[in-house]
Amino acid sequence: MSGRGGWRHGLERAVGTVGFGLYRKSENDCLNVKTIGSAWRPFNAAGMFGRRGTVRWVVLGLSLGAVACGPRGPVGLANARPEGVDVVWPQPPESPRVRLAATFSTASDLGFSRSFFRRVADFVFGGEGHNRIRQPYGVAVGADGSIYVVDTALGGVHMYDLTEPRYRLLGAGDLQAPVGIVATPEGRIYVSDPEQGAIVVFDREGDVVDRLSQGFRRPTGLAWDGVGKTLLVVDTEGHQVIRMAPGGAVLDRFGGRGSAEGRLNYPTNIAVDNLGRIYVSDTMNFRVQVFDDAGVYMGSFGEVGTREGQFARPKGVGVSRRGHVYVVEGLYDVVNIFDADGRLLLTFGGAGRGRGEFWLASGLAVDAEGRVYVADTYNSRIQVFEVLPEEALP
Repeated sequence: MSGRGGWRHGLERAVGTVGFGLYRKSENDCLNVKTIGSAWRPFNAAGMFGRRGTVRWVVLGLSLGAVACGPRGPVGLANARPEGVDVVWPQPPESPRVRLAATFSTASDLGFSRSFFRRVADFVFGGEGHNRIRQPYGVAVGADGSIYVVDTALGGVHMYDLTEPRYRLLGAGDLQAPVGIVATPEGRIYVSDPEQGAIVVFDREGDVVDRLSQGFRRPTGLAWDGVGKTLLVVDTEGHQVIRMAPGGAVLDRFGGRGSAEGRLNYPTNIAVDNLGRIYVSDTMNFRVQVFDDAGVYMGSFGEVGTREGQFARPKGVGVSRRGHVYVVEGLYDVVNIFDADGRLLLTFGGAGRGRGEFWLASGLAVDAEGRVYVADTYNSRIQVFEVLPEEALP
């Protein structure tokens, strides 16, 4: 193996054999390396370059797993704030009610800096491919403010821990084509993988702690009922919602295929409000249905059409603490805001690649501060919106 081409080829082959890695800078300026099935093993960066050690340690640095990037300063959404004139809805001269607050596609956008190893990887392989969002679908925000983005194309979950802070890619090798996600206050991360017909459960360190496969046909949307402490799973091809205990025991099911009240037709996404009410994107019935905490039908809103507030492909759904319901309309590339009674309050977004525009948006989450995170799937980014303030909505 000679020349740069041979060196690169050798690294690419070697990287394919290396497992999950995590890199963090310690106080004594050593680099700690964690691989699957091993404990933390410190080694001094100054001693890594030997004739035989070079490839060995660099390969570890290039491991296709989770890379924790240290901060170059405070990390957070403020680093991803769009430059220039604010993008707001409605347009002037009306008073703005919604503003684009942040847009990010990489960990660097949020203020995470690349480690030495990561810079070597970017030099060898080009770009920031290790942490760039490719095809986001599900998005969730943990109780500690951590942001989780399911990347269907990458087969993993981007985790942006804004407290520690660190970036990690979860699920490499454990997920095939993940879709939905929810993070519980207890630190469990549930990820649906329709290709496996399963829900893979991770802890905060990215280790798989459980795998749930209780007869799902195609599990997609996930939500956590904080009132009942149960997991809600949308089974799209089963046309139902399944309620499960945290350990995976099936507690009940509701729905069933049809267009009548309480029936579902290829549902996709789900959310729970702080009273335990359940909101389901009943996608091919072109509506959102609302159920109580026992799964009993309460009502619905939306209808098929092309006007504001109507649906062709309702997808991501989320509920704020004030009871406002946010629904992604995937075909028309907008987000509709409804009140608790299903009345349309405002529509924002639009088709395109510019700031505040969407290209087949999908998942949505609302954090404790009322910020709305939208998975802008084919623009390969997450866009975050603020309501100014939420009380400004009728």
